This record gives sequence, C-alpha cells and structure tokens, in this order.
Amino acid sequence: MKNEEQSSTSPHPFSFAMPPFDPSRARLPSSFVGIPEEFLLLIGHIIGAWSKFDMSFNRLLEKLLIAAGDVSDRWEMESFKRRSKRLRQACQPRFKDHHAILRSVDQLVADAKSLQTDRNLIAHGHILIKMQTLGVVDNQIQGKLSLYCIGQEGGTRLEREYSLHELELVRYEFAYLCGRMSALVTGENLHHLQFSSADMDALRSFLSEHDDSSPDKHEA
Repeated sequence: MKNEEQSSTSPHPFSFAMPPFDPSRARLPSSFVGIPEEFLLLIGHIIGAWSKFDMSFNRLLEKLLIAAGDVSDRWEMESFKRRSKRLRQACQPRFKDHHAILRSVDQLVADAKSLQTDRNLIAHGHILIKMQTLGVVDNQIQGKLSLYCIGQEGGTRLEREYSLHELELVRYEFAYLCGRMSALVTGENLHHLQFSSADMDALRSFLSEHDDSSPDKHEA
C-alpha cells in the first residue's frame, strides 16, 4: 500500500484532457468546468454514493422509530448528526442483547461522519484543479494534478487536496459504507459484518416485522 501511495504522488508525464463537448450545441458565451473528466467522474460517484447511503440510513431509522411508536416524520429534515443520534438511541433498546449489531451501527455512524466531510467539501465547497509542473524529462512535462477544495464545517474553514488516487480511495470507502448500510436495512450479506447467527436472526426478525417493501430490498 505504501508503494502504491508513493507511486500515486510521484511525478509522471503531465496531461490535462478536458471533457469533450459539441460546439454546435453551445450557446455563446459558454464557459465549461475546467476540471479533467476523470476527476469529474469520481466527484459524481462520491456525490451519488452519499445519496444512496442516506436513503438507506433513513429507511432503517424510520423502521426503528415506527417500531418504538414514533410516527412523526419531523426527523426527516434534521441534520445527519441529529439523525445518527436518533438511530443509535433507537437501536439500544431494540438490540441491547446483540452487541455486534450495536458496534456495527456505532462504527457505521463514525465512518459516515468522517466521509460526510469529504462529500460536503466536494459537493458544496469551491473546487478547482491544482497543477504542479516539475520539469521536463524525455521531452515530456512532468507534474501532478489534484483537486483542491475549500469549504467550511461548523464555522471552521477547511481546505483539502485530493489526488486522483485519493479520490478513488474515497469512492471505495463510500462503497464499503453503502454496502454495510444496505446489509443492515435488507438483512443480506450480514456474514461480512461478523454477526453471529443469533445477531443475524434478531436483525432479520425485526426487518421482517417492519417490512415496507422498500427499494433497498431489491438491490443487486
């Protein structure tokens, strides 16, 4: 892994390919985003992944709240911080004898909060491409491209820089987050969460009692 990270940040032949566009469809004046297509693709993956996670998160929270007799929908407009607190509180009495489930939920929330910072910076912050040229080798300009993000969190200014490799790592971390969330709301692939048979039975029993035929049940 260390060698892979070093390779991702070392100088390499410099290129800057802009996304293609059809001049005949562009009204004048037009100005397109000056970010290479490979970065834009990963940005889209990351933004879409948070939406996927958040919908599944809300589905599980809704099941737990309804099971506890809370039929209000006011929580839907709350921040993720407040909703995650509700989820953890709702899980405690329901799964108090299944510590693996509670630990999994706690870890999921902690990971989501960390990744939410990346997502918010990328989706809501100011983003630009940072180019660093490092000379010419064999008649090719060597350099590095990175996505530079500026935003804020809790009133504090944040600045982060992502190489293409680092954006790919964020994408895969989101995929792991979404996979665990999907497992908790569908009852599938629970063996990957290291649940005991009793834990799996308890969660699946709860889900079957509160089956709302959500789209999550039909995920591939």
